[in-house]
Amino acid sequence: MLSLIACLMLLAGCQVLDTNLSNRHTIEMQHTNRFVPGTIEVERGATIVFHNQSQIWHSATTDPGTIVTTEPPLTPEIVALWDSGNLDPGESWAIRLDEPGTYLFYCRRHAEQGMIGSITVLE
Repeated sequence: MLSLIACLMLLAGCQVLDTNLSNRHTIEMQHTNRFVPGTIEVERGATIVFHNQSQIWHSATTDPGTIVTTEPPLTPEIVALWDSGNLDPGESWAIRLDEPGTYLFYCRRHAEQGMIGSITVLE
């Protein structure tokens, strides 16, 4: 009987994990200096994972004060500022977005080359 209860608890935990994964989205940082996908829409409370698949470091930031170039590529409507820091090849960084709005982000190293993206968090 105890093993049956343990199995049921394990299955219940798997369902909770699956539910959380449905609101988890991955944005890849690629060797072409692009975010893929470059634009996504997510539900409130989504977790966004930035994963560097390139051979050099990249970042994901909404803070125009941290850009390496002389001027930001665009003036974003910022809901909240965040910065992943430098992500080395193979590294990931995640953020949970609870506030609705559009988050425009870019790589500090490659913004001038068009490494820009946006996440829209729906109401």
